[in-house]
Amino acid sequence: MKNLAILLAFVFVIAGVAATGTRAVEGEVPAPPAIGATIEDFSLPDVDGTERSLKSLAGKKGTVLIFIAVQCPVSNAYNERMEKLAQDYKAKGIAVIGINSNVKEDAAAVKSHAAEHKLSFAILKDPANKIADKLGASVTPEAYFIDGKDLTGNGWAAPRG
Repeated sequence: MKNLAILLAFVFVIAGVAATGTRAVEGEVPAPPAIGATIEDFSLPDVDGTERSLKSLAGKKGTVLIFIAVQCPVSNAYNERMEKLAQDYKAKGIAVIGINSNVKEDAAAVKSHAAEHKLSFAILKDPANKIADKLGASVTPEAYFIDGKDLTGNGWAAPRG
């Protein structure tokens, strides 16, 4: 059993390296923004098809973007923790927003998954991977914190180091 766990871990590491290496070689995903860089406001449809902007969902003290997936066992292992994070941070003025960029998972599946796992935070669909690519997100779950104090015109500045 221990050997099976080691083998599975090895397979996941190799698959992750291969996927990351392929994207980097092909130049499909830019490097993530530097800490302190401005993140432009964006709009994506929620699971009901309503366009929602980052600005409309952002928390006064910051926003956490979490790239999630319905079918990913790693992402699903964090469902309860993500919901707890959303509740704890909401009380502190920080919004949590889920983003699903998996083209194979339609909005209905994402909505059903959120209801089944009692995820109360807003979840947006990024069907063309425009936000995932812009931020350099390549795995799920993957989280980004956007500092709410640094609202600058059309976007937010990422947190400073």
